[in-house]
Amino acid sequence: MTPPSWEEVSALFHAALDEPEATRADFVRARSAHDPSLAARVFELLAAHDAPDDFLETPAAALHGDIAAEPLPSSGRIGPYRLLREIGRGGMGAVYLAARDDGAYQQLVALKLVKRGMDTDRILARFRQERQLLAALDHPNIARLLDGGTTDDGRPYVVMEYVDGSAMREYCETHTLSVEQRLTLFRTLCLAVQHAHQNLIVHRDIKAANVLVTTAGVPKLLDFGIARLLDASGDAGETATDTLHAMTPEYASPEQLIGAPLSTGTDVYSLGVLLYELLAGQRPFATAGSSLAEITRLVRETDPPPPSTVVASRDAGLARRLRGDLDTIVLMAMHKDAERRYRSVEQLSEDVRRHLERLPVSAQRDRVSYRISKFVRRNTVVVASASLAMLALVGGLAGALWQARIAGEERARSDRRFAEVRTLATSFLFDVNDAIEELPGATPARALLVQRALTSLDALATDAPGDPSLQRDLAQAYVRVGAVQGNSANSNLGDTPGALRSYRRAVALLEAIPVANAGDAGVQRARWQAYEGLANMLNIVGDLPAALLNFERARDVLRTLVAADPDDPEHARMLGMVYREIGETRGADGQASIGDVRGAFENLRLAVITHEALLRRLPQDNKVRVSLATSLMGLGSLSISVGDTLGTSQLERAVTLLEQVVREQPQNAAARLELLSAYSRIRQPWADAARFADALAIDRKIIGVLDVMTASDPENTLLRRNRSVMLNWLGRDLRAAGQAKAAIPHHREALRMAQQRAAADARSLENRQDVTVTFQFLGEALADAGASRAALEMFERARAEAESLRKDEPSNPRHDADLALINAGRGRVLAALGVHVAADSAFAVAVPLAEATATDTLNQKAQSNLAIVYATIGDALRLRGGACGTAARWHARSVHVFERMERRGALLPRYKSRLATSETALASCPRRNDDGPA
Repeated sequence: MTPPSWEEVSALFHAALDEPEATRADFVRARSAHDPSLAARVFELLAAHDAPDDFLETPAAALHGDIAAEPLPSSGRIGPYRLLREIGRGGMGAVYLAARDDGAYQQLVALKLVKRGMDTDRILARFRQERQLLAALDHPNIARLLDGGTTDDGRPYVVMEYVDGSAMREYCETHTLSVEQRLTLFRTLCLAVQHAHQNLIVHRDIKAANVLVTTAGVPKLLDFGIARLLDASGDAGETATDTLHAMTPEYASPEQLIGAPLSTGTDVYSLGVLLYELLAGQRPFATAGSSLAEITRLVRETDPPPPSTVVASRDAGLARRLRGDLDTIVLMAMHKDAERRYRSVEQLSEDVRRHLERLPVSAQRDRVSYRISKFVRRNTVVVASASLAMLALVGGLAGALWQARIAGEERARSDRRFAEVRTLATSFLFDVNDAIEELPGATPARALLVQRALTSLDALATDAPGDPSLQRDLAQAYVRVGAVQGNSANSNLGDTPGALRSYRRAVALLEAIPVANAGDAGVQRARWQAYEGLANMLNIVGDLPAALLNFERARDVLRTLVAADPDDPEHARMLGMVYREIGETRGADGQASIGDVRGAFENLRLAVITHEALLRRLPQDNKVRVSLATSLMGLGSLSISVGDTLGTSQLERAVTLLEQVVREQPQNAAARLELLSAYSRIRQPWADAARFADALAIDRKIIGVLDVMTASDPENTLLRRNRSVMLNWLGRDLRAAGQAKAAIPHHREALRMAQQRAAADARSLENRQDVTVTFQFLGEALADAGASRAALEMFERARAEAESLRKDEPSNPRHDADLALINAGRGRVLAALGVHVAADSAFAVAVPLAEATATDTLNQKAQSNLAIVYATIGDALRLRGGACGTAARWHARSVHVFERMERRGALLPRYKSRLATSETALASCPRRNDDGPA
C-alpha cells in the first residue's frame, strides 16, 4: 500500500485536535478505516503533541518514519547529564528532562538528542545549525543554550534552559488575563523575536506551543529548529520548500506555504496569527480537516474576519474592545502581501504600545476623524471645555465679522503681544525653573511655576496651530511638568498618573511635528527628553518592555545628536545617562529589571566609558562628575552582585566624585541625594564583609541627613522614599549583627511610610514593591526575635503583595526571587509553630523558584539565596523527630552551593557563618540511607 501523503496526515491530525480528547481516537479510526498506516501516523503525531511539558518540541509536521519511544541510554547519562524522563518527541529526536550532577553544579535542563536512524548527514547538519543559531542568542525571553556535545555513538545533543510553563494561549485562558495583560505579554514576546532578527535569525515557526509562559508570567520563545540565518538584505537565504514539512501550516505565512523567499515578515505574519488567537480565542482560519493545499488556498485567497466579528456573538463587550485599532493591527500584521505588513516586529510592538496608551497607531488609516476620536478619548475634560468655548465663539461670530476691517490694524500689535507672552512663559518655564531646580525645598514652587507657564503656553497654542516651534516648547513644558509630578528620578510630588499623562502628551506633540521640521536639533532634544521621561514612568508602573523600548528610542535620538555635533558635551553626557538607564532596566541589582545581566553590564560599561571620556574633556564640570558617579554606582553595584570585588573600588570612586561636588556646591540638593545614594551602596560591601558597625554608622548618618532634608521639603516624595529605604537597611544590618529586636521598630516605621506612599499613588509599582519587601524584612526580624505568629502574618501579607506584583509585572524576574525567600520564611515560622504540612507546602513553592532564579552562575546573590533556602529547610526539618537524615540532605545542598561560591572567591564573609551552621548541622546529623527522599 502506498504510504499516506503528508497532506493527508496533516489534515487528519489537525482535524483530530479539534475533537474532544475523549472521542479523538474513535474519530481518527473512523476517518482512516481505509488506511491503517494513516491512523498509525496520526496517532504518533497526537502522542507527540500531548507529551507532557513539550519543551523545545520539534513541530509535529516534521515527524517522519518510525518514532517509537526509545529507551533511555543504558547508563542513564549523556556527558555530565543524568537523564530523568522524556518530555518531548519530534521528527529528529527526543527531548529529555535531565540534571547536571557532575559536581561542578546542579541544574535541571532540557536535553535534545538526535535519535537513531535520523543521524544522516542532512539531519545532523540541521541539528548543528540549530545549536549554532541558539548560541548567537542571549535574551531573557528566549530559552538559553547552556551546553552541547556529541554522544559516544556520534549523535549530537544540545542542552537548553528548562522552562516549566504552559503554552501562551493556555496561560492567558487559565489566568483569565485581560486584553491589556495579553497585549503586554505579547509585546514581551516581540522583544525576543526582535532580538533574534537583530542577530539575523528568522524563527519561521512561531506559534502558541512554541511560546511557553512560566508560572511567573514570563514568556519564553522556544524551538529554533527550522530557523535560518538572514542575509544582509533581510531575506532568509532559502525558500520555504526545504522546511515545508517542518512548519505549522495554521501559523505559516502565504509566502512560506508556497515556498517563496522568506524574510522577517514571515515571523511578523505568525505573530499576527498568534495575536489573533490571543484576542479572539481561535485562529483566523477554520482549517480542521483541510489538506495542506486547501490551507494554502484559504490563506492566499481569503481575508480573515476581523477578531471583533469573531467574538461578537459570544461577548459584545470584547467585540467593542477589539473593534478599531486591534482589528487593524492584527490584520496589517497578517497582510497577504509581505510588503504591506509591518516592516519589523518592533513596528508591530510599537503600534500595540500606542494603542495601549490611546495614541494613534500607524496601521490605522490617517483620517481626520480618527485622530480627533483619539484626542477626545485622551482629553475628555479638555474637549468638553473646548466645546463650550466653541459654542461661545460661534455665537459671537456674527458680531465679530463687522470688526474684520480693523483686524488688520490690530494684527501687528497682536503679534507683538503674542511674542511677549510666549517669551515670558518660556522664560519662567525654562530659565527660572532650571535656576531653582537644585535648591532644597523647591519642589512645590517648581510645580506651581511649571503649571502656570504650561497654562500660558496652552492658551498660546490655540492661537498658533501648526507652529512646530510652539509644539516643541509645549512638549518640553510637559516634560518638565512630568518630572515634577511623579518621576522618581527627580524630586517629585508622587503623582504617577499625572506624570504619565504629561510625558505622553509631550511624545504625541513631538510625533505630530511635520517631517520637514522633525530633524531640527531643538525638536530632537525635546524628543529624547520625552522618550526618557516616559520610559522612567513606564518603569515605575511596571511596563518594563515599553520602558526599555523608550529608553532605546532616547538613545537613538541622542546618538544622532552626538554625531551631528560631537563637540556638544551635554548630548554626550545625556547619552551616557541613557546607557545607564538601559543597563539598569536590563539587569540592575535590587531594582525592577528584565533580568538580562549581560545586557546590563554592556550598557553600564558604555555609560562609564562615555562619561570618562567627557570628564577628560571637562575635568571641572560638576554635572559631568555627577553623571560619571551615577554610572559608576550602577556598574559597581552590579559588579558586587556577581561577586566582582572591582565593584567596591567603583563605588568608592563615585563617593569621591560626589563629595567633591557637594563641597563646591553645598546647595546642590540633587548632588547631595546622589551622594547619599552612593553612601547607601558603599555600605553594602561593608555589610557583606560582616563589618556591621561600619555599615550601621553609615545607615544612621544617611537617615540623619534625610531627616533634615525632608523637614525642609516635606512634599518631596523622593526624599520620603529614600528615608524609608534606609530605615529598612538599618533594620537589616541590625538583624545581621544579631540585634533582631532592635531592628523591628525601624522596619515598622519603614512599612508605615511605604504604605502611605502606595495609598497615595497606587499606580506606582515601585511603591508596591517597597511595601512587599518591608513586609518580608519585618517578618524575618520578628522570626529571629522568636515572634513566630506575628512573623507569619507579615510573610503572608508579603506573599500576597508579591504574587500581585508578579501578575502585574510579568517581565520582572525579581518577583520570583522575592517569593522564594518569602515562602522559605513562611515555612520556617510554620515549622516553628508545629504546622509541618503547611511548612512543607511553603518549602515546595520556595525551592523551584530559588533554583530557577539561580540558573545563572554569575548571579551570586541568587546563588546565596538558593543556599539560604536549602539551609532554612534543613533547620526546619531538624525541629521534627526522625527527620535527621532528610535535614542533612538539605544542609548538604546548602553547603555544596556555598562551597562552590567559596572556591570561586565569591562567598561573602556575611554568609560564612551560615555555611558554618550548615556544616555543624551536617556533622551532627549525618545522612542515613533509611530516611527516604528529601
